[in-house]
Amino acid sequence: MKRYAAWGCLAFLALTLPLMAGCQTFTQTPGENAVTVEHAMNTNILQIPDDAEHIMLLDRPLGLSEVPIQQ
Repeated sequence: MKRYAAWGCLAFLALTLPLMAGCQTFTQTPGENAVTVEHAMNTNILQIPDDAEHIMLLDRPLGLSEVPIQQ
């Protein structure tokens, strides 16, 4: 019985996950959806250096000293 339940869950996931992937709507054609997804991916890729600088605290002074840092 457990084996059938596991196969049933896998079959359910295999059928429903492709339907939930992406941002396909009824108002967009597949071509328009591809352009939207590509634009979002390009925007995210361009944001990576800024995020890395923010994580490494390179984009702003730390504020640990009242003496300004000479650059």
